[in-house]
Amino acid sequence: MISPTHPQNSCFRSLLFSTLLIGLVALTPVLHAQVSWTWDPTGVTSAPFGGAGTWSTSNANWFNGTTAGNLWSNSTADTANFGTTAGTVIISGSVSVGAINFNNTTGSIILFGGTIIGPSGGTLTITSAAGNFFSANQISNSKFTGAANYQFDGSTTIPSNGMTVTGAATSFAGNVILGNGTDNGEIAWNVTGNPVGVGNSITINSGTGGGFTLDVTAAGSFTANVNLNTLGARQNGGLLLNANNANWAGNISLGADASISMGTVTSGSNTYTVSGNISGSHNLYLSGWNVNTGTGFTQLVISGSNNTYTGATLIGAGLTGNAGLPAYSQPIALGRSNALPVGTTIILGINASSSPYPGIVAPNSLINGGSIGGNWGNSNGAFDLHGFNQSLTVLPL
Repeated sequence: MISPTHPQNSCFRSLLFSTLLIGLVALTPVLHAQVSWTWDPTGVTSAPFGGAGTWSTSNANWFNGTTAGNLWSNSTADTANFGTTAGTVIISGSVSVGAINFNNTTGSIILFGGTIIGPSGGTLTITSAAGNFFSANQISNSKFTGAANYQFDGSTTIPSNGMTVTGAATSFAGNVILGNGTDNGEIAWNVTGNPVGVGNSITINSGTGGGFTLDVTAAGSFTANVNLNTLGARQNGGLLLNANNANWAGNISLGADASISMGTVTSGSNTYTVSGNISGSHNLYLSGWNVNTGTGFTQLVISGSNNTYTGATLIGAGLTGNAGLPAYSQPIALGRSNALPVGTTIILGINASSSPYPGIVAPNSLINGGSIGGNWGNSNGAFDLHGFNQSLTVLPL
């Protein structure tokens, strides 16, 4: 019998340990450091970078800071930087990415098609440079998966983060977040229905000296739920309905004093509708932005069947009036008898920059069961609105 301390046992234990160690090393995945790449379809090694091309794992269109002609790797969530040269970038198949940066201040860079896979369970950030005006760059018919959040960032400079999101095939398998709480920008939203899916939402945040705006630029029904975390009136961001017959049918939660407004109209009579329910414990600003320059009649209709927000309702006129008409020709209309919560304080704001008329509720609109006429006038006081005592104040906005 060989004792436990026999040299043969010691050699056997050493050999077994070494074999197990080698096996563990072999099973350990090789981790690659994340890389920041620059889109370089022309194969240059100095600025300006960019232009049209195909983004895939088989097209060598990337510059690593030293050499051109590199393939995109899906093994890590790398950063994709797009330079100053505009063009359409066709995404072929699927690409894994951790961040996308648009560095152009002129022209349009369009990401088209394909599947963009974000960091698993994390946040994919999409950022535009300061000075990139509103809807310049575009994401069209691309499917976003993998990440829990897809965040559009801008800068503290106004204007910034010009981006259009469009295309019937565009979808996000997670929440869409506009802004990080300190930046500003505007997203032209041209995707009807609910591209973020059931259980997810769109969050619009405030910023430094402004905020983010979700600019709805297509007609039709939009059913995604929205969290409005912007601060106060239209110039600080919020939800902007900017296409005739656009209807935001998703529910809206007020995470701060926030704005819902209607946009620029150059001719004709336009109607913008919010039929989703509005909740939260903050104030709601309802207003015009650039009023009709033609002779038509434009209005923002609030028609949710169960609006429960507990803050005040501040109604403001547009920046300028319709041709030949006062600023209240772009009114706020209430589409049903209980469109505003019972007991909300209604504050009518005078737009001193354009005319002395306050924002008004459209003729024959219904407030808690009663109709209210056209111009409520320019005086303060408590009004008995057909059975519901609500205070009515005229203030400059």
